[in-house]
Amino acid sequence: MRGSGYGVRHIWGNPWDPEFYTAGWNLCYMPFWAGMLTEDQHPHEELQAAIKKASWDLYFRSNPVCQPPDSVKDPNLKSDLNSLLNGQPILILQKATRSEGAAKDSQVSPMDAVERIKEIRSQSHQSWSNIRKAARALQDLEHEPFGTLNVESSSKSCVRKICAETGLSSAEIETLMDEQGW
Repeated sequence: MRGSGYGVRHIWGNPWDPEFYTAGWNLCYMPFWAGMLTEDQHPHEELQAAIKKASWDLYFRSNPVCQPPDSVKDPNLKSDLNSLLNGQPILILQKATRSEGAAKDSQVSPMDAVERIKEIRSQSHQSWSNIRKAARALQDLEHEPFGTLNVESSSKSCVRKICAETGLSSAEIETLMDEQGW
């Protein structure tokens, strides 16, 4: 991405820790000039707080991707992001997904769902056991523990993608896995 003017920065720090280094909730793609203002040697406290607040709200506020590590806390800003940033937006770049209602309206056939689940599993390099754990975790059901927070996050992301692309719920995915012997 040379010459793009943008780079990836760690939001919560600790890049030497494998749990933090590649975790999506700890990465932000931002202009180089803004990244410099988030570093300890050139801190701009409002910008740091705004980015942490956006990360917290996106990944941990509702439907958390995983349990936040002990050092990752809600910034509890005294003002909301809009007033803190004086009306300037923080844009969250993510692939557009269908709404829950749209997903249900365009369900795929059971055979197509099986094939699509296999494709998504293969593309995401997930094991069947981690997909099952994630499906149960997203239903707030008891499940075996994940190996790491990153595995938990990526497994849940995989199940959410399966739900979005097949129109199946987490419970329906688990039932289909039982039927298929996965």
